[in-house]
Amino acid sequence: MKYTKRAQVLLTPKQYNTLLAHAKEEHLSLGEFLRDWIEREFISQKEKEQRRSAVQELLSGKFSTPQPFDHTPWKQEYEKIKGHIH
Repeated sequence: MKYTKRAQVLLTPKQYNTLLAHAKEEHLSLGEFLRDWIEREFISQKEKEQRRSAVQELLSGKFSTPQPFDHTPWKQEYEKIKGHIH
């Protein structure tokens, strides 16, 4: 991926050294470490929230999409016919 946007942030020496130490532990440059962290903590978090919300909607029974066709009357008619055939 080509990076085209730049952000500048001022850090205290302690913040910088802490981030740099974490980056080195993962064998990454500070820039790579920060990009990965942003992806994990913010962008992926939004996707997780969307999935969690979808699961909650499914479990609640409150669907924003139409319910599937109710085949109960068809099944009852089929059972009647099936009973006459045997």
